Amino acid sequence: MREIVIGIDPGEKGFACVWHERLKMFSWYPLSDMEALRAMLDSMRGSDAVVCMEHVGAIKGSSSSTTFKFGRNVGTIAGMVMAYGLPLCEVTPQRWQREMWEPQDRVSVEGKVHTKMTSIRAARRLHPGIDFRRSEKCTKPDDNKVDATLICDYARRMNL
Repeated sequence: MREIVIGIDPGEKGFACVWHERLKMFSWYPLSDMEALRAMLDSMRGSDAVVCMEHVGAIKGSSSSTTFKFGRNVGTIAGMVMAYGLPLCEVTPQRWQREMWEPQDRVSVEGKVHTKMTSIRAARRLHPGIDFRRSEKCTKPDDNKVDATLICDYARRMNL
């Protein structure tokens, strides 16, 4: 098992979730603070760490400027990971969801799986003591923090 596993849900409001095997604890970094992410990745240089980032494409119906900003953010994160010499794997949402979701987690709305609510249920099942809100002021779990945690769990489970 790796010493450190980092799961990243990219995007403007995304998160990086870090699992510290020795400490048996998670820590989170909002991607809105790229300097904190850079410092965290720099501190991982030379460690037995792996980064697993969600492999995403353009979102149907998004404007070209939104898609461009999203792609630039993904590229910036991937570049930083590689610059610090950390291995980077990418996983599609479908793949990590298929591995992390259990049948009891599924939430359907009008016959379709509600991915955000299903992920929240899966994260709560796996980590009942974790507060998935973005901040203490928030009233609802943050799906970006949830997804980063589940991507991190996926990488741990797959022993990447």
